[in-house]
Amino acid sequence: MCGVAGFLDPSARVRNARGVLDRMSDALHHRGPDDSGVWWQPPLPFGLAHRRLAVIDPTPAGHQPMASETGRWVIGWNGEVYNAPELRIELERAGMRRWRGHSDTEVMLATLDAWGIERAVDRWRGMFAGAVVDLERRLLHLIRDGAGKKPMVWGWIDGVLGFASELRALRAIGRAMPPVHDGAVAAFLRYGCVPGEQTILRGIFRVPPGALLSWPLEGAVGAEPQRMEWWNPLRVARACESKPLAIDAAQIPRQLQEQIDAAVARRLRSDVPVGVCLSGGIDSALIAASAARLTGSAIHTFTLGFDIEGFDESAAAQSTARVIGSKHALRIATSADVIAAATRLSQVYDEPFADSSQIAVLLLSEFVRGSVTVALSGDGGDEVLGGYERSAAIASWWSARLGGRGWVATVQADFARRMMPVLVPLLRRAPRLIGRGGISRPQEKLEKLSALVRSESLGAAIDALSSIDVDSSSLLAKSTQPLARLQDADDAITTEGILRRVLREEFAGQLIDDLLVKVDRASMSVALEVRSPFLDRDLVEWAWRLPMDAKVRFGHKQRSFVCKWAARELARSVCPEVADLPKMGFGVPIAAWLRGPLRPWAESLLSRSAVSRAGLLRAEGVQSLWQRLLAGDDSPRHQVWSVLMLQAWSERWR
Repeated sequence: MCGVAGFLDPSARVRNARGVLDRMSDALHHRGPDDSGVWWQPPLPFGLAHRRLAVIDPTPAGHQPMASETGRWVIGWNGEVYNAPELRIELERAGMRRWRGHSDTEVMLATLDAWGIERAVDRWRGMFAGAVVDLERRLLHLIRDGAGKKPMVWGWIDGVLGFASELRALRAIGRAMPPVHDGAVAAFLRYGCVPGEQTILRGIFRVPPGALLSWPLEGAVGAEPQRMEWWNPLRVARACESKPLAIDAAQIPRQLQEQIDAAVARRLRSDVPVGVCLSGGIDSALIAASAARLTGSAIHTFTLGFDIEGFDESAAAQSTARVIGSKHALRIATSADVIAAATRLSQVYDEPFADSSQIAVLLLSEFVRGSVTVALSGDGGDEVLGGYERSAAIASWWSARLGGRGWVATVQADFARRMMPVLVPLLRRAPRLIGRGGISRPQEKLEKLSALVRSESLGAAIDALSSIDVDSSSLLAKSTQPLARLQDADDAITTEGILRRVLREEFAGQLIDDLLVKVDRASMSVALEVRSPFLDRDLVEWAWRLPMDAKVRFGHKQRSFVCKWAARELARSVCPEVADLPKMGFGVPIAAWLRGPLRPWAESLLSRSAVSRAGLLRAEGVQSLWQRLLAGDDSPRHQVWSVLMLQAWSERWR
């Protein structure tokens, strides 16, 4: 796990290229504190800087940037290729014998020499993003893994093409960074992140997941890249769905275990200590149990807890740890921890980012990094195996509305839309009523239900349930349309067809734009490598071929459902204590924190002078939102948090 940055300067505008590369490298020190390197060979108009977190072959034989045996390829990259040992054996059988060490970087370069870049990247199994220069064909390539685990941004700045793991490294290139993209700001306030390829800065873009972007070394200033996609998530998902597995339902949990074991085994390969982030949920429990069984010894597991009812899963995590016999470590976060983490977030996230659980992820990452360098997580399990209740709710509700169940369904939908504005305020005042039956965080469930019922179309429903605020126009200093989030084409208007579409969009959208950004920036800020077995390519493609009732099972007249059926069935034999627990997620009591320990920090960022100084929002709208929260209304908590993250980012990075 590392950081990479560099530039392509076809018109020789960079002065002191080595100094620029050194500054780019320094900006990414947190991602790779173990080693650094620079590749710069004038008169070539290309420079590459690398920061290394040494995990595989920590000797100088793994130093980057690294050139291939033939000298044709030079690479600087970030991540891990888990099947490097298997690829090495294949190359040796084909006649390759000379190796400098046992790093996956060297194997990647050997595959480039043997097969060329288009075939090689398709054979790599892991998480990766980086730059590869082909000195024979005189091309620069930027690459990113199909699940988008690792980041890579690029853009033309003062006539120079810059690229980096994080935006902050690009500041070394030009006299000034590009202006803020107004549509990206609007989208951020809606989703809590900037979706898709556009970043918060105009003209700076992300390399898409599963893509290869290429430029000639002597090309024109401002040139657009040639694109090649080898693993587009939406396209691959549809292809897999068209070839469903012929499998008996009773066999699915066993096959899921085999897939998990194979993915975990690949991710246990490391020359540094490995642990597991263990929440109280099913996904991390299955990963931890698999790791314990495969290693045959007591693995290290880590949990972060909160001393607040409804936001703490540490008891369930400790129960799982006892069952699998792990060496378990628990940290209970204090108010002081929360304040310290919140005030650091604008350093950790180089773009505005407003998933409030980022505080918990940062605190957990700091805790885990005190003992190990690599940690396995359950990230991706919900997207791959159908774990979100909102997905099932959308499929159930909209299949009834669109599937021809008659005038009764139409009348029910119209009545529900008209009544929700009346019912929601009443139910918010009676939390005990909506909290019966073990429903976790009932207010959040109620808000999502309201958004679902009020939606006028299927696309609007999907968008609303993944949004912080569907209309932030009252907050924006400049009225503009937000960038659109990725949407897939409709399938058949059936419960199964709608559910497939929703799951594809969650994987290719919210997982990549939100969850993986949250984990990557928080973990890499403390040089912790997080590996996600549920995002193993073989496991993902297998899961996309499963029948839908292996993911979500609907009850009588589809008014009830069980999410993540296969994973729950497997959990009954592995860690039964968590098999039937309701999903909580990694939430935090953000409204209480903002009215309590975080209030002084928040008020300094939300003051009229601070908002005016940033120039992105309207002070009146911000103050109105803040006063509602202070008066005890929790409903705008996520909007307030997004405003705070935008303000904090603006003050630090602009």
